[in-house]
Amino acid sequence: MWLALVPTKRLKAEKQERIVDYQRKAADTLDRLFGVGPHVPVEGTTTAVVEAAPAYAEGLAIARMATEQAQQALQKAEEASAHALTIETRLMALEARFMPREQVSEEQAERISDLVKQAAIALSAKLGGGNYFGTVYGQLYRTFGVTSYKLLTMAQYPKAVAWLEKMIKENR
Repeated sequence: MWLALVPTKRLKAEKQERIVDYQRKAADTLDRLFGVGPHVPVEGTTTAVVEAAPAYAEGLAIARMATEQAQQALQKAEEASAHALTIETRLMALEARFMPREQVSEEQAERISDLVKQAAIALSAKLGGGNYFGTVYGQLYRTFGVTSYKLLTMAQYPKAVAWLEKMIKENR
């Protein structure tokens, strides 16, 4: 800020021009933030009251700065939102490419069904009887976000098999 007060008469022409340009910009910024600016009559006040109240000018400066900061924050939020949308689009493209959405084959579905039966029998033996088929199926559906074991995707199949085998081992 000390450049705003530097006398420019003794400086070389090229430096003088740059300093004067900087001083004009600094003056414009300071006037915009702290100057009263164009007179806008406020309802219920007189010109004498507005000119006589330095607190009013300071309040205007604070309001201008707050408005500018709010606009900058809004702009940054919009940029971040656009960036997040770009990332989400790219992620969806990668998932579509590397995580096939094909459902399990009949043989794989049969294997899942057999593992569920084994897990239910192991759970029943551990807890002393009862029918736990619905419990195991329900846990499978909630864990993998499906409504039927036949709707598991090819990408979910190895995880489901490992999950069921772990359940069988834990309950034996």
